[in-house]
Amino acid sequence: MVNQFIARTQSRDSGSLRLLVIGQSHIRCLHHAVLQHPSLLDSGDGRPVHVDFLFLAHSGASLVTSRAADSAPFVENWLAEPERFRRDAQRLFDKADRITVLWHGAQLSTHMTLSVGPEFDIILPDEPTGAPPAGMEVVPYAAVEELLWGTLAKDPAFSAAFALIGSAPAASKLSFLAPPPPLPIEAVRECLEVEPFFAQKAAQLGLDLKTVKLVPDTVRAKVWKVLLGVYKALAQRYGAPLILPPTAATDAAGVLARDFWSGDVTHANADYGRLYIQTILSHLLDART
Repeated sequence: MVNQFIARTQSRDSGSLRLLVIGQSHIRCLHHAVLQHPSLLDSGDGRPVHVDFLFLAHSGASLVTSRAADSAPFVENWLAEPERFRRDAQRLFDKADRITVLWHGAQLSTHMTLSVGPEFDIILPDEPTGAPPAGMEVVPYAAVEELLWGTLAKDPAFSAAFALIGSAPAASKLSFLAPPPPLPIEAVRECLEVEPFFAQKAAQLGLDLKTVKLVPDTVRAKVWKVLLGVYKALAQRYGAPLILPPTAATDAAGVLARDFWSGDVTHANADYGRLYIQTILSHLLDART
């Protein structure tokens, strides 16, 4: 199926499919998957598929290209040099057949890991309503959605990047990606103490990371669904599709399955990246049939 898409794209321009993936740390699993499983991009007829990765962190930009001939310098201090960023990014957008974006993605970890107040739950729109258990606070769905939207809307890097990414003709090539399901608290607990972000947060709040309460998996899984809705709405703003994470990576509890855990609180591993790359290419095929 993927090979059919590649062949069709190549017959269109007598070249290879060029996919540009833009994001921050959550696209590293895709990059690692391509490095570890180069056959993912095997067209079957000897003509290559190229996937380039543009990392746009607040601390700086880096471009990882699949072809040495395309390794022209990319502005590192992209937020401080907007004109150079526009020029360098436009060069990449012009060469790409498709552009996929996974912006941010760590909202669940930063906002829904440490439980420092009363126990809470949210009710999703498709859930039956009823009285919550005694002592349980129900947070309105809209409040969670607003919180998650704010992580994008209040991010100056997001605004700077999407002023260009969302403009024509780049928008006509655009698809959005979403972050993986949350790691279960079993996995989170194993590596929480070595995460600088949480060590600092615990110190600020006077918490002991060995004993602190964590937000339950059931709630984290629900918040992830709200987050997917936010990314879907973001994609719709730009008239682009959202390519959902692979369903095989989610276990029965709605969290990231054990085979795809990484060594930290937030990210999935390269095996997850392999599944997502396959999903991305399959989606692009379906969009052309």
